[in-house]
Amino acid sequence: MWCLLLAMEVPGWKANLNFRSLSHRRMLADPANSRLVKKRAMRENDCSDFTSRLLAEAGIMSPAQRLTALQKSEWTLSHSDFEQIAQIARAAFGLSLTESKKSLIYSRLTKRMKALKLQDFKDYLNRLNGPEGAQEQCELLSVLTTNITHFFRENHHFETLKTEVLPDLIKRAKAGGRVRLWSAGCSTGQEAFSIAMTVTDHFPDAAQYDLKILATDIDPVVVRKGETATYALSELEGLSDAYRKKYMSESTVIPGSLVVDPALQRLITFRPLNLIQPLPVSGPFDAIFCRNVTIYFDHETQEKVWDQLCGVLGHGAYLFIGHSERVSGTFAGCMKKEGFTTMRKS
Repeated sequence: MWCLLLAMEVPGWKANLNFRSLSHRRMLADPANSRLVKKRAMRENDCSDFTSRLLAEAGIMSPAQRLTALQKSEWTLSHSDFEQIAQIARAAFGLSLTESKKSLIYSRLTKRMKALKLQDFKDYLNRLNGPEGAQEQCELLSVLTTNITHFFRENHHFETLKTEVLPDLIKRAKAGGRVRLWSAGCSTGQEAFSIAMTVTDHFPDAAQYDLKILATDIDPVVVRKGETATYALSELEGLSDAYRKKYMSESTVIPGSLVVDPALQRLITFRPLNLIQPLPVSGPFDAIFCRNVTIYFDHETQEKVWDQLCGVLGHGAYLFIGHSERVSGTFAGCMKKEGFTTMRKS
């Protein structure tokens, strides 16, 4: 799963933003600390610039004021340039970049521009629209988004998969039927492997039957990561010790990392896929996990995605969505709620 970065990174300030924001608010609000603020400012070449950047990081300024403060020592992101970047992001990926996110987008893009040694945002737009545009648009996606995922995230969905969905699907598979599950927005693969572990736990010889899991994400970088099935210890959040011992082993390629059991890997096919484009799959799927994917699309794009998913869900199939998502369009009429974030095609 991926979402727009909700925390602004300010060059030169490496500590956690939420913690620093709180401490800065307290420091600035306490008159006893006024000398400290002034003393720190004096160590900067430009006292007013330092104070502005401090206020910007603390979240005291408005988005427009934050952008102005940040741009004092960086490039200028004009309204026209921002609109062009937003249009590209929407057309290519369905991202809805509003004016309120301008300062966040600026702080992310300037890092990319520094890496490319570009002079200004005009140069960056030329690159987005030039011969290397397709590749740079993929880089833009990675810059603007971050992947927040872990094993068995929102575990109640996997409980539903285990108790409500799988029993009938396992019977069908054993009778020679076809079973298809889809992790739509799989990020680096933890969701897809969580599905595979749940399936294998109750159907150990699943790989011998016509049961497959499709794992897709718009970002090819995270898809390639998922294909490796290899995770550092810091990436194992949500995975129980029992599952770790049962389904993972030490990597012989990357020291200090664990690799998922090859039997689980054989159940999953990883592919880059853009949900706002016509789907290259026809289904029918018996369950789709599409969680925290559409919340950053505008309403029109959300309806398009839901309608496309409706077209590939089989009768009685399940859809799992994120807590902040709501289905809309014709799709809403063909789905029945089984829970707050669980739906079933009627």
